[in-house]
Amino acid sequence: ETIEMIGIEHDCTNWYRQKDYYKNKDDGLYIYAYIAGGAIVLPKRQQGNSILFKGIEFNDFRQLSDFVQWVTANSSYKIISDSVHFEEPPLKTLHYPIEIGNQWTYRENNNPWRMDRKVIDRKDVELDIGTFDCYEIKYIYDMDHNGEWDDDIWITDFISKKGLIQRTITIIGIQVINTYGDYLGYMDAIDTYILTDLNVD
Repeated sequence: ETIEMIGIEHDCTNWYRQKDYYKNKDDGLYIYAYIAGGAIVLPKRQQGNSILFKGIEFNDFRQLSDFVQWVTANSSYKIISDSVHFEEPPLKTLHYPIEIGNQWTYRENNNPWRMDRKVIDRKDVELDIGTFDCYEIKYIYDMDHNGEWDDDIWITDFISKKGLIQRTITIIGIQVINTYGDYLGYMDAIDTYILTDLNVD
């Protein structure tokens, strides 16, 4: 038995819908499954520039952002729209009690990479819909499996008693490639999700 959370996202051009299935346990909040609202795949290369990060090519930053948030070891770098993806075992998304300095493993190595979460701070986050007392939780990655945390990618969540309020994905040193495979340069990118509406009974 889980709690179904429905998220609706708009990126100025498209709407995306996702369902996540959570369960509270004594030691934390676990995610058991999710249904992605849009296909997160690595399709054939499109015309024009593309980007390269950690040796994987993407059509654009949106695709890369989805990839680092949702890809899993069993998905072969694909999450098919409207398919239920089960996390085996369930992932501890929050560790109880939530205290500054706490760190726990979110994904084990080779699933598809090591990923921890750490409580960094507690602060007020001001949005158009109100001010929220939040814990700042940072996701840290070891995507190259060298036993050290990568310094070119992280996610920062601000979580209140109402749930996830804001998420920022930061990726540094993305290579830009043209249609012919020539390197054009590097870029840093930030993707920010902000809560615009909340309906909690």
